Amino acid sequence: MAKDVRLNFGNIFEVKSKKGFRYFQLSGIDSTQLGGDVLTVYEDFHKRHLTIKDIGRLKVDFFTHISYIRLGYPKYWTRVGTLPRADITKAIFKGIDYDHEAMFREQTDGLSKHWCIWHPNEEPTYVGEHKNVPPEAQIGVLFNPESIYNKITTGKYGGATYFGLDE
Repeated sequence: MAKDVRLNFGNIFEVKSKKGFRYFQLSGIDSTQLGGDVLTVYEDFHKRHLTIKDIGRLKVDFFTHISYIRLGYPKYWTRVGTLPRADITKAIFKGIDYDHEAMFREQTDGLSKHWCIWHPNEEPTYVGEHKNVPPEAQIGVLFNPESIYNKITTGKYGGATYFGLDE
């Protein structure tokens, strides 16, 4: 990191790739996921830099967790401004429920049958098989900056296979 920069909730970041520019916001903390930061990633690539006003009109594509956002700055993204925080209560995450002892004996094709879902800062709800997980639920893992960059630019975290899911 070339310079120590103060990052705050509401900060907007720009990611540059061969496809264009994409944007995300540092939106909050999820105490359910080890106090990891929650990012709100906005839809679509753009051929030009957008103004903060234009970014504020973008639709949310997905939410994700990051372990330490500073490690991605400025290698993977740059800060371009600040907007009011996105509503992370709309985010839904999924993960394996490790409290079920039989979890490792009851896998089918490598996919666990013991899933839970949660909204940031709320207790997880056990839903059982993956087919009971809402399709909009994102993997609730603390990702490193490179994995976040990969997800934003390619649609996959890159090498992160999570109990049979490659997202």
